[in-house]
Amino acid sequence: MFDKIKIMKRCLPIILVFTFVFSCSKKDSFEKDRDSKQDRSITFDQAMSMIKSGTNAATSNVALSTTPNTKSTTINFQSFQGYDACTTSEKTVNGITFKSTQGFSKLNVNNLNPQTYYYLSLSTLHAYSESLPGSYGSGMAIKYPFKQGSIYKIKTTLGGTDYEWGQTKDIRRFPTLQARLTNNPTIMSICANSGPINLTGSSEPTQIFPAIAKGSTKAVELLFTADKCYDYLWLSALPNTSGKSNSTAELWNNIVIEEQNQFAVVGPESLTVNQVATYSVEAFSLPINSNFTWSVSGDFQIVGSNVGPSVAIKTTGLGGGEISISLNGCNKIVSKVYTSPIVNEVRLEGPSFLYELGNFSTFQIVKTGSSVNRVISQVTWTPPPGCFIQVTSNTTADIRAGQPSQSDYLIVSFLMDGVPITLKKPITIQILSPNPGDPGTTT
Repeated sequence: MFDKIKIMKRCLPIILVFTFVFSCSKKDSFEKDRDSKQDRSITFDQAMSMIKSGTNAATSNVALSTTPNTKSTTINFQSFQGYDACTTSEKTVNGITFKSTQGFSKLNVNNLNPQTYYYLSLSTLHAYSESLPGSYGSGMAIKYPFKQGSIYKIKTTLGGTDYEWGQTKDIRRFPTLQARLTNNPTIMSICANSGPINLTGSSEPTQIFPAIAKGSTKAVELLFTADKCYDYLWLSALPNTSGKSNSTAELWNNIVIEEQNQFAVVGPESLTVNQVATYSVEAFSLPINSNFTWSVSGDFQIVGSNVGPSVAIKTTGLGGGEISISLNGCNKIVSKVYTSPIVNEVRLEGPSFLYELGNFSTFQIVKTGSSVNRVISQVTWTPPPGCFIQVTSNTTADIRAGQPSQSDYLIVSFLMDGVPITLKKPITIQILSPNPGDPGTTT
């Protein structure tokens, strides 16, 4: 036993030396990696050049991020049913603004047996017609915040129609779709005689999709790289040949705008109250050494200057928040959103289905972990359409499916220690086949 103690005493200094050397080596390695990364920092303009190069993979070795920050927005034409640019130059529905740019742009419902679909019609009525020299085209600008440095895929379904004028029937005038990102959709006389809108020949990002024959449809995917911030997607239709005819480009059902942001706000993924952390911006895993303007919302507070390549941010509460950057007047180029950590400690429990005209089922807000002792207040229950609800306590409700009813979400919103929380649970409404006199059973 005594010999073992002597050996341990002799070995202890050696062990301490190795531990010190290893820890220093690990620290040096971390600092070297950090310094090496900082030495490879690039400017925002350099990052933009790399993004533009990456969208043209055939002539570039720049690889875009395989997991970019993504966002998808669907603009549903059904919301604009009956919109006629000849009578209304601008219309806003559900936060989406349609703005006519020239001529005749109309949204209608068309019965295509057995399907009813909604379409945006871009007409080139009388364009260059010999028998009808007065001519105009049409276009539509859709307001959307296109962010500098983001890559956009714009998807829709394009159809084409044409009508013949005069005696010439051998030359058909099928429409070509044009699209552009712009801050200046020129407003001309609504439904007046003028030349068709030609969006080519501009430095603004422009895409052209080939003509579509009458009665045909084709999936369209337009790709844009926003070299600065733009406020509008401008769409226009042009005939692709001369002749006595009128053609119309139809965009069916909706437009889907997919945004891929190559920039990222980098910092801790979780924060405790009163913790101060440093955040920076990266692209292609490289720091961006530019003077961004930083802004925060929710339970975040900027410590010191809000201008620079990085910023110090303090967490003031448990409500989560958002960190975003702006540059050269372009707002929210990229953001990082933190949800409240409380959200992960509370859930909505209850059945995943209800029977039409069945019995009431109980749903409950369940607290776990550190949320058990937190106070829930201002509770609002929103049942699926056609359902009946009886709120039985601050955290429970009984719900019954009516008739007719449909599958949807049960939504409950409340405050937990002052932090707003919304929970959603998908509910499937099942058709009930009751036994006589027993509406609560199935066969």
